[in-house]
Amino acid sequence: MPPAFEPELVAMAVARASPADLARMEACWQQAEAAADLAAFEHWDGALHDAIAVATHNRAAMALSRSLARVRLQAEWGR
Repeated sequence: MPPAFEPELVAMAVARASPADLARMEACWQQAEAAADLAAFEHWDGALHDAIAVATHNRAAMALSRSLARVRLQAEWGR
């Protein structure tokens, strides 16, 4: 995520997250930490970022986050 976007996204999530949102973020983080390989880690890291965006309860933030996630999946991103 762009450096200017992610801190604001997290701040919104902190202000608006429900207990269910927090539980989803925790589960994603635990799965990422337990990942046996890079592909599994990337999956759960992406899920964590999506969970953070969802926890904002802001449709524009979710849409932007998901758009950036799609770009991240492109092969050029890792180069």
